[in-house]
Amino acid sequence: EALSYFDSTMHFIGNQLVEVHGDVAQAESYCVAYHRRRARDGEEGHDLVTALRYVDRMERRDGEWRIAERRCVFDWTRRDPIVGEWALGPDVLQGSRDRSDPVYER
Repeated sequence: EALSYFDSTMHFIGNQLVEVHGDVAQAESYCVAYHRRRARDGEEGHDLVTALRYVDRMERRDGEWRIAERRCVFDWTRRDPIVGEWALGPDVLQGSRDRSDPVYER
């Protein structure tokens, strides 16, 4: 429900550290998350950018690794106005948050 406030979101995950101890592992993954909300309801459009880390405890169950516990640690966030937005032309394939997105064509 919280994500319905935004028109689009994208998360980049990197710098993963995993320490394995038998069937339990501790993991830390860095993430930068982008959230776009276009202007509406008297509010100017903006991008919310957040740097966070996923701190996970993982368990191997029946030979498969699963996240047993996840904590999100927020390191910083900023809100940027949308300026100079690129107008996508008719030949540009644009993503959407519904079944019309190309990922569902498989």
